Amino acid sequence: MNRKLSWSALGLLGLLGLSNVTKCVDVNENVSSGCLEEIVEIEKPQVTSIEADVERLNQIDSGYRLTEEELVFLSRILYFEEGTFIQKNKQGLTKDDIQEGYEAIASVLLNRYEFDTKNNSHKFHRKKSNGSLITYAKFPYAFSCIKDRKNFFNPETFKDDQGNMVLKHGLMDSESIEGAYKALVNVLSGEAEDPTNGALFYKTKKIGNEGVVWHGTEAFWLNRKPCKREWSNDITNHQYYHVNCGVE
Repeated sequence: MNRKLSWSALGLLGLLGLSNVTKCVDVNENVSSGCLEEIVEIEKPQVTSIEADVERLNQIDSGYRLTEEELVFLSRILYFEEGTFIQKNKQGLTKDDIQEGYEAIASVLLNRYEFDTKNNSHKFHRKKSNGSLITYAKFPYAFSCIKDRKNFFNPETFKDDQGNMVLKHGLMDSESIEGAYKALVNVLSGEAEDPTNGALFYKTKKIGNEGVVWHGTEAFWLNRKPCKREWSNDITNHQYYHVNCGVE
C-alpha cells in the first residue's frame, strides 16, 4: 500500500533536516502511472545533537578542546577500528558486545590523554601540540584507520549539502556509526565505565597469533623507569594492555 507525504509534510521534513525530498515521496517505492513522483531515500535525522554534546563535553573537561568536526572524526575512528554491527554479527557477536568494543576503543583514547596529563609526559601526543584530545587521535600510528581510510577523515565529508554536521559518509552503516558516537560521548562524559581496565594499547588477534604476545614487553620509559605492557582483557577481536611502570 502506498503511503504518500503531502507538500505540508515535506515542509516539515525540510525543517527536520531531511534532504533530497522533492515532490511526492513513495515510501514503498511504487510509482503509480501518470504521477510525477520520485523515488528517493529518506535519511533518518541524526539521533543526537553534536553541537550540544561538544559543549557539554568541553564543560566536563576543558582540556578536550573539542569541536564538532573533531567529535565526528573521533566517532569514525571507533567505527573503523572496531567494525560494524553487520560485520561482527557474522562473527557471532551481539550488539552489546560490539557496543562494548566501541567503548573500549574510546577508553584507550581517553586513557592515553589522561596518562600524559597526569604524568606531564608526551608519550601519546607531540610535545609541540596543545594537548587537546584530537592530538592524541592524530598522533603517528595511534589509529591505523586514519591512514587506511583517508577519504572518511576528509573534513569535507563531515557536513551535508546544507552544511549540517553528519556522522555517516558514503556506505557507512548508520546504526553502527550512531553506536560508535554514543559510545564515544558516554566514555568521554564518564557515563560509561572503562571495560579495558586502563588499557593504553590494543592489538587485533589476527596479528601474530591469539596469545598475549605483548605481555611483559617494554612500552616506554617514564621518570627513568621502564613501563611494561600487561594484558588487561580481550574484548571482541582485540587484546587490551595497560602498563606497569617501575617493574624490572
